[in-house]
Amino acid sequence: MTDYDVIVVGAGPAGSTAARALAQGGARVCLVDKARFPRPKPCGGALSPRTIRHLPHGFEKIVRTHVRRAVFTFRSGRPFEIVSATPMGYMVCREEFDVWLKAGAEEAGVSVREGVPVRAIEETGAGITVRAGGEALSAPTLIGADGANSLVAAQLLSRPPPPPVTWRWKPRFRRMDIPWGKRFLLTWGPTPADTPGHFPKGIASMSA
Repeated sequence: MTDYDVIVVGAGPAGSTAARALAQGGARVCLVDKARFPRPKPCGGALSPRTIRHLPHGFEKIVRTHVRRAVFTFRSGRPFEIVSATPMGYMVCREEFDVWLKAGAEEAGVSVREGVPVRAIEETGAGITVRAGGEALSAPTLIGADGANSLVAAQLLSRPPPPPVTWRWKPRFRRMDIPWGKRFLLTWGPTPADTPGHFPKGIASMSA
């Protein structure tokens, strides 16, 4: 059995960031994820100005687009646009963003287990034991950052939240004559399948 101060399950942005911060503070941290990185992730990939203040130095190298315009609609009708003198969003591809954050955690001294699904989580008198990939990891503290279908939540919480539905695909805009360029599109209400949202990254990408 390997002992740590903290075990983090899930190496997405929340898990990798928490692991890095804890390791920089002197904690012995193990970060576990069932996937091997890079891995596809359905997400719009928009970072707010508030978010980037908490990112490590050098995040600019993974930013695809700075967005200063946003188009809002209800049911894809009567769009109106907001323009900002400074970026209102920084677009990243989650595959690149997550790899970069995980690498930052490793550089801070975090022990990372990739491609290792968690099989069981047990509460003991000394804390938590996580069984993953044939290995037993123990720590007094466990952070569950394993997403909507969280095994941590399922095993340790009496009523875990229901998972949301997320998808992503390359869009073909036909309903609104707008030169999209570096603009967000955010629409509310029932919408046609081809216009739920637009997050420009230099590649055609959508999330809802």
